[in-house]
Amino acid sequence: MTNRPGENYSYTNNFPYDPSVGNTPIPGALLWSALSLIVLLAGIAIVLLMFGKFDYLGWISTRQHVHPHLLPGQASAGQLALVKFFVVMALLFLMQTLVGGAVAHYRADPGSFYGFQLEGLFPSNLMRTWHLQTAVFWIATAYVAAALFLGRSLRKDEPGWFAGWVHLLFGAFIVVIGGSLLGEWAGISQMLGQWWFWLGNQRWEYLELGRLWQYLLIVGLLVWFAILVKLVQPHILSEPSTKLLVSLFLLASLAIPVFYIPALFFGAKTNFTVVDT
Repeated sequence: MTNRPGENYSYTNNFPYDPSVGNTPIPGALLWSALSLIVLLAGIAIVLLMFGKFDYLGWISTRQHVHPHLLPGQASAGQLALVKFFVVMALLFLMQTLVGGAVAHYRADPGSFYGFQLEGLFPSNLMRTWHLQTAVFWIATAYVAAALFLGRSLRKDEPGWFAGWVHLLFGAFIVVIGGSLLGEWAGISQMLGQWWFWLGNQRWEYLELGRLWQYLLIVGLLVWFAILVKLVQPHILSEPSTKLLVSLFLLASLAIPVFYIPALFFGAKTNFTVVDT
């Protein structure tokens, strides 16, 4: 540890925490951390108070009655089919949380996991990979399901094909999510031989999933986008006033699969500087 000139703490205010080398929090760091949290919460409270008290600032208005678009009633077959997406999203979020705890434990005690040699079955680099990939997957799953639910709410009727395509899309998501997570484990465990890049782990940040799963994910997201366009098309034709907003919603949806496409233009031996850029 290198202390600042004339001080008894380091240039980073004794961060990261490591008592074995004298890195313990200084009083100033604790004070300003607490004050920053208090100011953040107070600022949020003031904003909510102002927007709630003065109707011309916020979402409350006494001048007109707002009719909700999502009226209570019987859920359609397509809406019920979307429920399982949110169940998977919750499970992925739980898995990310547990894996994140394991990663933190590996840093604190890399030799054992409460007496079990967990690192022999799930090494640290695999847990870090799963921690990032489960985050990508639960966010993508939530976005896909929420967009379809919102698109369905824009129309009064439900097309007969909608529920079937939701089931098919869900099956494709399960294959990609399960296959890629298992492939990453098998690839890092040296079980895939020369197929590690295609079925296992590409070993690029945010793109740890094998190249085959990346192709399937892009295809699945493009199919999802096509379903979304077909779903909201009648609303665009019948409600020209909302065409701009719905078009922006569709462009944001298209950006999700397009985000993955540029990564197809580099391989396992591409220069790291090119890939990282």
